[in-house]
Amino acid sequence: MIKISCPFCGYSKNVSVEKLPARIRGVICPICGKKFNFTAEFYTKAGFFVRLLALIIDLLILKIIAIIIGALLDYTLTYLLDKFVYWEKEKINTLIGGVIYSVWTIIPFFYFTISTWQYGKSIGKLFLGIRIVNNLGEKPDLKISIKREIVGKLLSGLILGIGFFMVLFDKNKQALHDKLAGTYVVYNL
Repeated sequence: MIKISCPFCGYSKNVSVEKLPARIRGVICPICGKKFNFTAEFYTKAGFFVRLLALIIDLLILKIIAIIIGALLDYTLTYLLDKFVYWEKEKINTLIGGVIYSVWTIIPFFYFTISTWQYGKSIGKLFLGIRIVNNLGEKPDLKISIKREIVGKLLSGLILGIGFFMVLFDKNKQALHDKLAGTYVVYNL
């Protein structure tokens, strides 16, 4: 059951989630006739462990992608540098290692930022039936996605990961990066 309240006239009604149509995003109030979208408060918030499982799925996918890209980069750069640059093997290996490490570091930021911005969820969240919404119950825009996925998660990690564990104790089940960006991780209706 969720409680739907009209922000215009105040009328509210408890509705069974099963009775709601699939992919519903808005409601027309039967009293005042005005249309309004669901806000984040209508949704059931996802807890720490389901979010952790979604992250593990995403990291496995990213690891496979990183291995493939890393192998291609290693092969290509080794061939090109060996053929056209007359450096010692040690310098070439150091350069290739730095490039591959940089790619492995950058890929997750792009993956999570773009998936949050474009779809409101990553592949792991999709498998578990959860998604990211802003205060209005909509998928975050690019600015909010960058704030959440890059700035917020960097800060969450810098303070010994405590920002991620805030989900366990917060009443809205928000991590530090969610609070900074004004987002929530919720179950799909």
